[in-house]
Amino acid sequence: MTAIERLAYRRVVALTAALFLSYLTVAMSLPAVPIHVVNGLGLGNAWGGLAVGIAFLSTIRHAPVPARGPTASAASCACSAA
Repeated sequence: MTAIERLAYRRVVALTAALFLSYLTVAMSLPAVPIHVVNGLGLGNAWGGLAVGIAFLSTIRHAPVPARGPTASAASCACSAA
């Protein structure tokens, strides 16, 4: 393995680890959302399910589509129009 291949391999491993940890931090808080909505706010189970559904739909909406690339999805986001 050449030096360039080793550097590329390290970068891929680092990127994979960073992506895994970022998804893990988002996913760890997801089970707490319906518990907070039902127990903390005193709303019903339907509202807790709706809260999780909204979180899921926002994840799907803001995920980049591989065929278009990450810039096409970022361009449609209102928050990136600064």
